[in-house]
Amino acid sequence: FRLGKKVSMLRRMVLFFLDFLFFLVFSICINMIWSWNSSFWVSLVLYYVLCPYLFHGFTIGGKIVNVKIISTKKKHLSLWSLFLRQFLLFLFYFGVPIGCYGILLFFWSWHVLFLFLLVTFFLFLYYLFLFFFTKKRKQNIYEIMSHTRFLSTIQFSKKDESMLS
Repeated sequence: FRLGKKVSMLRRMVLFFLDFLFFLVFSICINMIWSWNSSFWVSLVLYYVLCPYLFHGFTIGGKIVNVKIISTKKKHLSLWSLFLRQFLLFLFYFGVPIGCYGILLFFWSWHVLFLFLLVTFFLFLYYLFLFFFTKKRKQNIYEIMSHTRFLSTIQFSKKDESMLS
């Protein structure tokens, strides 16, 4: 492990919140220009799929925290892998919890509550296992399925590396 080479959970969280902030600003601008009901979805695809494709894996937040998305299978990112990555990410982080909550509200019973808590518990165990007990490169399920991962772009000079050692 060398300082700055690993994309830590803290950097991932900062990247997520920075990208979300820039996406909101971008989405508001798109909505002012294009006042359709679908302007949210258009801005979502433009920012999270087209932006990394055009800027070699970087979003605005990624440039700030020196993190880019790369393909694990090919030399260059494809639009399909970026679309799949973002679709799975939003499905996993937002779709599953919102869907479970909606089912919980619609079919209120102790059985459904137990199922909701069980799904949440297994998601927690998955992350616990993935981030603390695996020795290999740690990827999320959406990264594995889309054949993408984060890469740190921090570069140190030889003088900086010798001072850090």
